Amino acid sequence: GYGYAKVSRSEQQKWGQIIENYLKDRKQLRGVIHLLDIRHEPSENDLLMKEWLSHYNIPILIVVTKADKISRGARQKHLQVISRKLNLDPGLKPLVFSAETGEGTKELHAAIEEIMEIN
Repeated sequence: GYGYAKVSRSEQQKWGQIIENYLKDRKQLRGVIHLLDIRHEPSENDLLMKEWLSHYNIPILIVVTKADKISRGARQKHLQVISRKLNLDPGLKPLVFSAETGEGTKELHAAIEEIMEIN
């Protein structure tokens, strides 16, 4: 989550700057796995994070979690909403994942390996 720690706003801002500097300046960073709950629309912070990562040309792997919490029939609708809100290219589909059932584990491993090979 973004800024949900029980600390002051000024402390959260310091953390934000530390994280931003880390992501921006870390030469070994190959990409970022952006986790989103499939049950909810992306938050304003999710949108800002996606735009920020795109601005700095940091590869993004969008993974929607908790896939076991909605029906298979509802998934497509939820994925369309998430893709539209994040302004994803038509060919870029979020990876569907469930820690509960293990669904998407192989695909996630393959996507991570691909990011590692590209960079």
